[in-house]
Amino acid sequence: MEKFLSLWLQKGFISEEQYQNLKADYTQSKEKTRKTRVQITLYIIGALLLGFGVLLFIAANDWLIELLNRLNFLKISILFILASTFLYKGYKLAYENSKFPKLGSSLIFLSTLLIGGVYALLGQIYNLEANSAIIYFVWFLSVFPLAFIFKSQPVNILSCVLFILSTIFYYDKLPYNNDFVWFVFIPIILGGLFYTFANIEKVEKDFNSFSLSYKMTGLFAIFITLLILTFFNDLSLNVMFPVYVVPVCVLGILSFINYGFRKEKTELIKTESVYIFSLMIYLLLIMVLPVLVPLTVKLIAHLFIIIMIVFIYSNSYKFENKSLSSLANKLLAIYILVNYIRFGSEYLTGSALFTIAGVILLLLGIYNEKKKRLKENK
Repeated sequence: MEKFLSLWLQKGFISEEQYQNLKADYTQSKEKTRKTRVQITLYIIGALLLGFGVLLFIAANDWLIELLNRLNFLKISILFILASTFLYKGYKLAYENSKFPKLGSSLIFLSTLLIGGVYALLGQIYNLEANSAIIYFVWFLSVFPLAFIFKSQPVNILSCVLFILSTIFYYDKLPYNNDFVWFVFIPIILGGLFYTFANIEKVEKDFNSFSLSYKMTGLFAIFITLLILTFFNDLSLNVMFPVYVVPVCVLGILSFINYGFRKEKTELIKTESVYIFSLMIYLLLIMVLPVLVPLTVKLIAHLFIIIMIVFIYSNSYKFENKSLSSLANKLLAIYILVNYIRFGSEYLTGSALFTIAGVILLLLGIYNEKKKRLKENK
């Protein structure tokens, strides 16, 4: 901002007095933001230490551990009561009394972490692994509405992280054989639903920062699924028609309703709708026609990944969004690394894929740079 103020002063857009006043206001605003961030950090760290302190107190007392080990219901009840108490106290401080809103928000965030502790404990009782996708996904479903109810950005970030973790651990534990291949479609359907939800007009307007994070999270789930689809050489899928074809159709209908009834249909919305519908048709073809040539399925999956990365890069330049640019860089790095290891050691012709991808990205970079210069010259 200071650079822009200096530039405006040099070009004569503002006087020296206006420059000094604007600079003082900006410095004051910047200092206020810094102090607020420090305060939030202190509250969050304090809330986390409080939670860890309770857990360490229990761990340090053998008689408590022995008692709790005998009474599983008591362990769950204690964690549930703690989570409920912090959630209630956080609500009172942040919304009813409004005396300590930052502290209240920190307690609400701590309660969402304790909810995860309840599910981890339930998983331990019922012999579920700590990195079970079910635990993370149920935890996600529990905290996701709280982000909207309390308009909490930390809780929103936590819900996105949980969704990503559930996707990663789901694929980590998935048995990769022909009897279970059809399970691969669950995350891509959920990712599509997440992306479609982010594009609901009310969500986009009232929770704009949430909407962008949901889009990025949904794209990650779609990307991972498409990347895995590029590895299958035998796609004789044992697809249970009603179980997975119906959700894909429902997603297609939701996408149509979402995009079809929007008051403002921007170019971005049109591009996104085309991509989602094309992706749904691709999934339906795989499910309904399992005799499709595996090479065709793999090539189309590669194509969808390349289009996705190009689309994210293009919009990151268009809207000058660092988050989108960072996401595109990460997805591209994963895609190149996976395929380099895959093709580099086995197929010489794999170099063609990298050459084409490199040329496309260079041309995209040149195109975006020209657009940016034209925009600056105007």
